[in-house]
Amino acid sequence: MNNNEFSNTDTNTEEFILQAQGLHKSFYVGKRKLEILRGISMNVRPGEFIALCGASGAGKSTLLNLLAGLDTPDEGYVLLAGKRTDQLSDRELTQIRNRQIGFIFQSYHLLPEFDALENVSMPARIARRPYRETIEEAEQLLCRVGLEERIEHRPSELSGGEQQRVAIARALINHPSLLIADEPTGNLDSQTGREILDLLLQLRSERRCALVMATHDTGIADQADHTFHIVDGRLLS
Repeated sequence: MNNNEFSNTDTNTEEFILQAQGLHKSFYVGKRKLEILRGISMNVRPGEFIALCGASGAGKSTLLNLLAGLDTPDEGYVLLAGKRTDQLSDRELTQIRNRQIGFIFQSYHLLPEFDALENVSMPARIARRPYRETIEEAEQLLCRVGLEERIEHRPSELSGGEQQRVAIARALINHPSLLIADEPTGNLDSQTGREILDLLLQLRSERRCALVMATHDTGIADQADHTFHIVDGRLLS
């Protein structure tokens, strides 16, 4: 193995909230097979901030989707909440994602027919948390991200930065142990992107959740506890 290649297979008693071992993933374009990930292993500790860097098409989003249980690897496995995602039923996996992971997308993925409060509360409603508790916490989160005056606004009435703030609040509503963010500032101007990043890091610290973020921004990567680069389908430190 290359001296710079990252493969953390530590099996001591230290707790990991997420573990990935030997992940491979390929896609077909016509008859051509494209190998995107070639044996990636990594562990995520509670409260840790990990930045994933790499060129466009290197496989950052593919890796995040595997870590979050949104896709399955061709080889290898992911442990979430101590359980292998490939051995769970669809219902079990959905429950773990809903309760353990907050996913923040580059394109926000807000439901256009619902206002900010409804979008933020949706994961808690899916988890069947008490209605009054859910609404109160969603309001508190929207206030925390600076949107107390925009609670009843729909996504079309919000700026890109405001939509991303809603998405961050939504990701936090179920108190996840892990946040996964896929280029969360990629669609924003530099100033707004910096504000969103600062907010996300503050909330991550307050909530004591781990953060795995894909980014092209070296300034963001410099603030991470660990930065890894995906090169030729492998994870390099």
